[in-house]
Amino acid sequence: QPEIELLDKKIKFPCITSGAAHGRPGNGACPINYAYNNTHNDNSVAYRRILRDFDFSGDEEDVIDRVAEELDDHDEGECEHLDDERAWAKWRRGFKIMNDYDNYHFAVYMHCKIREF
Repeated sequence: QPEIELLDKKIKFPCITSGAAHGRPGNGACPINYAYNNTHNDNSVAYRRILRDFDFSGDEEDVIDRVAEELDDHDEGECEHLDDERAWAKWRRGFKIMNDYDNYHFAVYMHCKIREF
Protein backbone atom coordinates (compact mmCIF):
# COMPACT_ATOMS: atom_id res chain seq x y z
CA GLN A 1 0.00 0.00 0.00
CA PRO A 2 1.39 3.40 -0.89
CA GLU A 3 0.12 4.89 2.39
CA ILE A 4 2.34 2.46 4.32
CA GLU A 5 5.34 3.23 2.10
CA LEU A 6 4.79 6.95 2.67
CA LEU A 7 4.42 6.44 6.43
CA ASP A 8 7.73 4.55 6.42
CA LYS A 9 9.48 7.52 4.82
CA LYS A 10 7.80 10.01 7.18
CA ILE A 11 8.93 8.02 10.22
CA LYS A 12 12.48 7.53 8.94
CA PHE A 13 12.78 11.12 7.65
CA PRO A 14 10.58 13.46 9.71
CA CYS A 15 9.43 16.55 7.81
CA ILE A 16 10.18 14.90 4.46
CA THR A 17 6.80 15.98 3.06
CA SER A 18 6.67 19.34 4.84
CA GLY A 19 7.57 21.30 1.72
CA ALA A 20 10.40 23.03 3.57
CA ALA A 21 14.13 22.64 3.03
CA HIS A 22 14.51 21.49 6.64
CA GLY A 23 12.40 18.49 5.70
CA ARG A 24 15.28 16.92 3.83
CA PRO A 25 17.44 14.44 5.74
CA GLY A 26 20.35 16.14 7.46
CA ASN A 27 18.91 19.66 7.32
CA GLY A 28 18.20 20.12 11.00
CA ALA A 29 15.20 20.07 13.29
CA CYS A 30 11.59 20.69 12.47
CA PRO A 31 8.45 21.55 14.44
CA ILE A 32 6.40 18.87 16.16
CA ASN A 33 3.17 17.56 14.61
CA TYR A 34 1.83 14.09 15.34
CA ALA A 35 -0.27 13.66 12.18
CA TYR A 36 1.38 11.14 9.87
CA ASN A 37 -1.32 11.19 7.22
CA ASN A 38 -1.64 13.64 4.37
CA THR A 39 -3.21 16.23 6.65
CA HIS A 40 -3.64 19.03 4.13
CA ASN A 41 -4.80 16.78 1.32
CA ASP A 42 -6.78 14.14 3.19
CA ASN A 43 -9.80 14.47 0.92
CA SER A 44 -7.95 15.40 -2.23
CA VAL A 45 -8.66 12.95 -5.02
CA ALA A 46 -5.71 14.37 -6.97
CA TYR A 47 -3.28 13.81 -4.06
CA ARG A 48 -4.53 10.25 -3.53
CA ARG A 49 -4.06 9.54 -7.23
CA ILE A 50 -0.49 10.88 -7.11
CA LEU A 51 0.24 8.76 -4.03
CA ARG A 52 -1.35 5.65 -5.56
CA ASP A 53 0.79 5.99 -8.70
CA PHE A 54 4.02 6.97 -6.91
CA ASP A 55 6.95 4.56 -7.45
CA PHE A 56 8.64 3.86 -4.10
CA SER A 57 11.20 1.50 -5.64
CA GLY A 58 14.80 2.34 -6.40
CA ASP A 59 17.74 3.93 -4.64
CA GLU A 60 16.62 5.34 -1.27
CA GLU A 61 18.28 8.74 -1.84
CA ASP A 62 16.42 9.10 -5.14
CA VAL A 63 13.13 7.99 -3.57
CA ILE A 64 13.57 10.48 -0.71
CA ASP A 65 14.17 13.33 -3.15
CA ARG A 66 11.09 12.37 -5.17
CA VAL A 67 8.93 11.97 -2.04
CA ALA A 68 9.96 15.44 -0.86
CA GLU A 69 9.16 17.03 -4.21
CA GLU A 70 6.12 15.08 -5.39
CA LEU A 71 4.31 14.16 -2.15
CA ASP A 72 4.42 17.50 -0.34
CA ASP A 73 1.51 17.60 2.12
CA HIS A 74 2.86 20.19 4.60
CA ASP A 75 3.12 17.50 7.30
CA GLU A 76 5.98 18.53 9.59
CA GLY A 77 6.05 15.17 11.32
CA GLU A 78 7.62 14.22 14.63
CA CYS A 79 11.30 14.84 15.01
CA GLU A 80 11.86 15.05 18.74
CA HIS A 81 14.01 12.12 19.87
CA LEU A 82 12.28 9.76 22.28
CA ASP A 83 15.16 9.62 24.73
CA ASP A 84 13.61 10.74 28.02
CA GLU A 85 10.36 10.52 29.98
CA ARG A 86 9.19 13.98 28.86
CA ALA A 87 9.55 13.14 25.17
CA TRP A 88 7.75 9.80 25.57
CA ALA A 89 4.91 11.50 27.47
CA LYS A 90 4.52 14.02 24.64
CA TRP A 91 4.55 11.22 22.07
CA ARG A 92 1.86 9.28 23.97
CA ARG A 93 -0.35 12.39 24.15
CA GLY A 94 0.02 12.80 20.40
CA PHE A 95 -1.02 9.21 19.80
CA LYS A 96 -4.18 9.71 21.82
CA ILE A 97 -5.37 12.44 19.45
CA MET A 98 -4.77 10.47 16.24
CA ASN A 99 -7.85 9.52 14.24
CA ASP A 100 -8.82 6.00 13.14
CA TYR A 101 -7.22 6.47 9.70
CA ASP A 102 -3.86 7.39 11.25
CA ASN A 103 -4.08 4.60 13.84
CA TYR A 104 -4.87 1.96 11.21
CA HIS A 105 -1.94 2.91 8.98
CA PHE A 106 0.46 3.13 11.90
CA ALA A 107 -0.67 -0.32 13.13
CA VAL A 108 -0.22 -1.86 9.67
CA TYR A 109 3.20 -0.23 9.37
CA MET A 110 4.30 -1.60 12.76
CA HIS A 111 2.96 -5.05 11.88
CA CYS A 112 4.99 -5.09 8.67
CA LYS A 113 8.14 -3.86 10.42
CA ILE A 114 7.83 -6.47 13.18
CA ARG A 115 7.41 -9.24 10.59
CA GLU A 116 10.73 -8.17 9.01
CA PHE A 117 12.59 -9.43 12.10
